[in-house]
Amino acid sequence: MTTKITKGIFIITMFVGVYTTTYSQWVDNFSDNEFISNPEWTGNINNFIVEGEILRLNAPAVANSSYLSTLSNISLEAEWDFTVRLDFNPSSSNYAKVYLLADTEDLNLVANGYFVKIGGTPDEISLYKVVQGAESIIIDGMDGRVSLSSVEVDIRVTRNTNHLWELKTKLVGEPTFVSEGTVINADVEESTFFGFYCKYTATRSTKFYFDNVMVVGSPYVDSTPPSLVATYTPSLNKILLGFNEALDTLAAKNILLYRLNSSEIPTSVIAVDTDSIQLTFANELSLFNTLELTAIPDLVGNNLDTLLQVVYVNPAPYAHRDVVINEIFPDPSPQEDLPTFEFIEIYNISDRVIDLEGWQLTDGSKVSTLKKRLVYPDSLLILCPIGAQVEYELFGHTMALYTWPTLNNSGDALVLTDNNGTVIDSLTYSASWYNNTEKDDGGWTLEQINPFSTCLGNINWGASIDPNGGTPGKINSLYSENTDTAPPQITQALLTGQLIEIWLSELAPSGSYEGSISMPNYSVGFDLEKPSNYLIGTVIEEINLNTYRIEIPLKDCNGNLGLSNSVLINIAAPKSKDIIINEILFNPFAGGSDFVELYNNSEQYFNLKNYQLFNDTNNSIITDTTLLLKPQHYLALSEDIVFLKNEYLAPDSSLFNSNLPSLPNDEGLIVLKSASGTSIDSVNYNEKQHFSLINDVEGISLERISFSESSSSTDNWRSAAESSRFATPGYKNSQSLTSTIQGKVTVSPEIITPNNDGQSDFCQISFSLESQSQSMSIAIYNLQGQLVKTVANNAIIPPSGFFTWDGTNQQGGVLPTAHYIIVSEIVVNNGHVFAFRNKVVVANGF
Repeated sequence: MTTKITKGIFIITMFVGVYTTTYSQWVDNFSDNEFISNPEWTGNINNFIVEGEILRLNAPAVANSSYLSTLSNISLEAEWDFTVRLDFNPSSSNYAKVYLLADTEDLNLVANGYFVKIGGTPDEISLYKVVQGAESIIIDGMDGRVSLSSVEVDIRVTRNTNHLWELKTKLVGEPTFVSEGTVINADVEESTFFGFYCKYTATRSTKFYFDNVMVVGSPYVDSTPPSLVATYTPSLNKILLGFNEALDTLAAKNILLYRLNSSEIPTSVIAVDTDSIQLTFANELSLFNTLELTAIPDLVGNNLDTLLQVVYVNPAPYAHRDVVINEIFPDPSPQEDLPTFEFIEIYNISDRVIDLEGWQLTDGSKVSTLKKRLVYPDSLLILCPIGAQVEYELFGHTMALYTWPTLNNSGDALVLTDNNGTVIDSLTYSASWYNNTEKDDGGWTLEQINPFSTCLGNINWGASIDPNGGTPGKINSLYSENTDTAPPQITQALLTGQLIEIWLSELAPSGSYEGSISMPNYSVGFDLEKPSNYLIGTVIEEINLNTYRIEIPLKDCNGNLGLSNSVLINIAAPKSKDIIINEILFNPFAGGSDFVELYNNSEQYFNLKNYQLFNDTNNSIITDTTLLLKPQHYLALSEDIVFLKNEYLAPDSSLFNSNLPSLPNDEGLIVLKSASGTSIDSVNYNEKQHFSLINDVEGISLERISFSESSSSTDNWRSAAESSRFATPGYKNSQSLTSTIQGKVTVSPEIITPNNDGQSDFCQISFSLESQSQSMSIAIYNLQGQLVKTVANNAIIPPSGFFTWDGTNQQGGVLPTAHYIIVSEIVVNNGHVFAFRNKVVVANGF
């Protein structure tokens, strides 16, 4: 250690009571080998010893903090000298603080003062101020100055009459002091204590040394009268006054020092605390009152004269959610940047001042009774265990509870009651409220989103998004300001049988709602057990129009009330062929995706929820949520609708992401079934159904030609046209034709250009007979009478229908440009044979 101050020097002046302006000095170099007298040091005295005339920390080998403090009122025109030795390299977990000014003996609870910090992350010696419990650096010392395996330093701090501070340090081996910086600061002028504070881990609990303390200067002299900082009205005829400092309470209890509304003197004056006076009057307070104070004295005789206005706050019973539980911290570990202690934040959302005295907080197993505390409107209070008070006071107004209702990590039930036992707020949370797997393991708080909402529970809570892990003492990071002034709107309304389902634009609170349906007139009730944007009800009997109007008076979580109306869509139960498979892509481009297009071939609405697509071996559910298919509407289903939009220019409104059963590239089966298992449509597809002159069918869909003709007819399917990019998912097929059956056998068009451009690529050979048909044969001849293609050979046919011919011969090659004759023979049930001849032109190269 450096050379010690000469032994035997003792306290020259010790101040107790009212301070004077006398120049003062006190020293302690521990040459008497003790610290319990001359001067007396208090605090964690069992954790310190004096050995070899040096004060040393001698605490148990556990991570903790320890302090010693002694009376010291020197704060102005002062110099502080002391020596610190740390037999280790300081860090953020092992450092020392030397409090030059402190307003309390317990250095864990200093609200106002200054201290020098040796160590910390930057490995520096710096000067800090503490104002209303908030610490901030005012002289930032040189980084790395104490980045040593062992630190021994003499420290000198000076403060002149202009409040100019200077911090100087001298390490072992340095010839003179080095200035760490200067600053002008007068935030704290009064001191009561000086002291040493050690923060350490288990291996450093005996390696802090202090010596050669000398403090000289002047004490603060109070010449300012007390000021009034708060007024409260705890009952009909009482006024509570709060001052910024302790009063001469004996003199302040004189009733003649107070006058209400220019004339009334209190019947009694009680000192509630050293800085609080309660006045009781014979008459009840008015709404607005004037109160005159005359010669209200502080402890050194400074008197306050003032005239103030007192607004009466109604002491009627508190209402539910006047105060709300606003933030909770059930699981502080692993630590983010909040203290490693639980807390509960409460928020006064009412327009009245609330006194928490006698209120209780419980989790069902432990009950905490709250101390007297006035909480203003729109203000927050942090509730925490007694050992966490110092750390949480850095974040805001804090109340430490001796009995703490431990918050279970997985979930717990909390109830807040007032002094009459009325439940003011309650909640039952669980880890699922985080809705975030990265945060539900600890270190993050649960925050209320909107404290004014009437929709409670998990829908109004979530994991904090503040980078510190939470927001104790300040507005929640999830807070959503209520700018909503409109009631909920109905976004969709479906009638399925007698079941009505309503979806809303926002949550509606729990309760009962009554709706009315027009044309015809029906009423329907909806009951919500908890807030929801989904209503469900039933009508007495089934109603059969496709659409109706429904009106429901609705309110939202913010109290907005209004009449909402919407179209009510009647969802039908599908019959066979009401919904048809209209297009299939089973061999997509590389990197693409299969699709199956459905078409609503009816005038009704269908809900595809839980509908399924099957193949030979497996099946898939189209969706497990509501999916509306409108009349005459296309819907393409694919596992990659982005591919369909980019490749085929498909419209968003007719696309839906859905898992599909496997669709083999050569051939396969697709079956559509309703939610009840009813088979609606099925298609056996084969790559041979593609236009025969297409060499590579990759990326080309098979399109249905006619909605009315059979899905199983190979003549009802055709390769999508090149002009439509070889597929039309979500819109009209490029090969779609309207049946032209007129008379008995017709051909349309009469000129075909089989080049797969989507324009007259094939002809439709349509037939229609009044009698029941049985079979049909179709042959194509050139003008020389040679057979070039058999289209049908004794094919069993219905009374009406069609076949197609694409201008190819029997081998699949395109015929040359020429006239051709189509010979058709139809055999009916009575055995008659009808023959028909039609002409068609194949025009290649056009």
